[in-house]
Amino acid sequence: MLDHLDEAKVVVVTTNSTINQRGELVMGRGAALAMKKAFPGIASEFGARVKSFKKWAATEDYLFLNHLRETKILGILQVKRHFKDTADFELIRQSLDMFRHYARGMKGACPDCRIFLNFPGIGAGKLADRYDDILKLLKRLPDNVHVWVLKRA
Repeated sequence: MLDHLDEAKVVVVTTNSTINQRGELVMGRGAALAMKKAFPGIASEFGARVKSFKKWAATEDYLFLNHLRETKILGILQVKRHFKDTADFELIRQSLDMFRHYARGMKGACPDCRIFLNFPGIGAGKLADRYDDILKLLKRLPDNVHVWVLKRA
């Protein structure tokens, strides 16, 4: 499902902070599931990152993390705390604020690098009614970020 993102240097999907019994980040729906299928083992890699972040940060929130995988940088943007929750608008705002700083830095380091992010909160996050509010937040991102919507099969 992420095939059309071949030209992207950075691919970011929205997720939660739930770690399952195998130590994997729960990536069972929407764009997160598409990333998990496209990059086998990524749920374990991000699970370890989230777990270690939560250990030193003493928080349930990781907001935004990235990870080098082959020739791509894969990122996760937190929009909910538990995978069963509805996305949290305030958490999306905080995560996008952190992500905006990352994207600006990436633009300075690699001006031609494109960053792809799925539209947060409107799919499995169930915040379609907040589309316009989330869109306002997305418009604050630099122009190297390309927001996409996951097509349902």
